[in-house]
This record gives sequence, C-alpha cells and structure tokens, in this order.
Amino acid sequence: MSEPDAARRVLAGPGAVVSIPDPGAADAVLSAGYGWVVIDTEHSVIDPSTQVWLTATVQGRGAAALVRVAANDHQLIGAALDGGADGVIVPGVESPDAAAAAAAAVRYPPRGTRSIGPVRRQRPDLLCIMQIESQEAVARAAQIAAVEGIDAVMVGPGDLALSLGRAPGIDSHHPDLRAAYRAVIQACRTAGRPAGTFALLGADDVRATAEAGWDFIATFHDRSALARTAAVEKHAADDVLASAMG
Repeated sequence: MSEPDAARRVLAGPGAVVSIPDPGAADAVLSAGYGWVVIDTEHSVIDPSTQVWLTATVQGRGAAALVRVAANDHQLIGAALDGGADGVIVPGVESPDAAAAAAAAVRYPPRGTRSIGPVRRQRPDLLCIMQIESQEAVARAAQIAAVEGIDAVMVGPGDLALSLGRAPGIDSHHPDLRAAYRAVIQACRTAGRPAGTFALLGADDVRATAEAGWDFIATFHDRSALARTAAVEKHAADDVLASAMG
C-alpha cells in the first residue's frame, strides 16, 4: 500500500481533536466512534507524559492517534513518535524545505534522520502530515505536497484566515478562504496526496467544508464542544429557573 493510500485508509471518516489533558475525557469522546484523533499539543497544556496516556487511550479504542506537535522540530516530532503516536501533524509548514525536514524527522535512515533508542517504535507506517496555514504556504502548496515522505496535507483555517486578513471562524468560508482551499486541494490532487482540514464549529461548518471537496475532515473539538454544550445547557436552565422561581 502506498503512503497516500495508507493515509486515506487511516483518515477515512470524521476525525476529532483532543485538547483537554485528561484520558477520561478523551475516552468519552472516543465513545462516539471516531476513527482518528488529533492530540493537540500545539494549542493546549498537554505535556509529554499526558500525551503518552492520551495516545494509549485513543489506540485502546481502536482509533489512530495523530499528535499535532507544537512546532516543526526534530525533537518534538521524535518524542511524539517515541510516545507511540501513529503519526504527526506538523503545523506552520511554509516551504518544501520545511516539509522535507519534517518528513526526515519521522523516518529512520536511510529515508530520514530519526534517531533510534531502546523504547522507540520502529514502524514503517507512521503518518507525516503537513499543515498549511498562511498565504505564502498556499502559494507553495504544489511544492509542499510533492515532497517525498509526506503522506497528506491539512489546512489550518483559523491561521490561514488571519494571514488573509480575515476573522477566524467567522470568515472560514469567505471567498478568499475558499479560493485558497481550492488551490491546496488542486495541488494535493496533482501530487497524489490526500488533502484535509478542520471544521470544528458545528454542523453548518462541516456541511460547507465537505462541499469544498476535502478528502478528510476533523469535525469535533473537545473544548469547543464542551463550551457550546455548556452555553446551551445554561440557557435552558436559566429559562426553566426563571419560570419556576420567577
């Protein structure tokens, strides 16, 4: 199975993003049946030891555990994989050279530069996913997607919106963003790599995102979903209490 085909198999169906540093919370999310999970160490307080427990929790539910590392850093990538992750998502990739460095950090020699140790996993099937998040990276998407050793490309719509002078979330489907999405999707099609993104703002966001033609989408974010549910429950309770106690 080729690397892009392996990525498509792993990333089939909707994915979830876990940012709460609690394996119990992650297990509750996984009870919904997600097949792949992004453990987000870029925008959370998940530390290395918690990352290991979250990875084990995700895999214990039969899902793939992908760690979004905090930066395109050889040590961070290696540590995530040493912790048992099925792959990494590398944020802020701006150029083919940066993509090549990330791919090398995932692969053992002679394909890459990853170091081996007594507790490190020697798996050949680890996924290396590049995240495009800026106008400059979109312009280089074809070159990034063609880099040997990467398996897929994701777009970070929030940071991309900022790069284009738009508001994250509010402008996720603005024509400027849609044009950037099309450019990345086409670049990935040409390179034979699956293209994915995040749609974490509810059903309308997921629907509009799916219509753009992405190959895979993360549709759930634990902290955002908790905040939305808390707001709905509080509003309902306020109405009930106002009626019963008013």
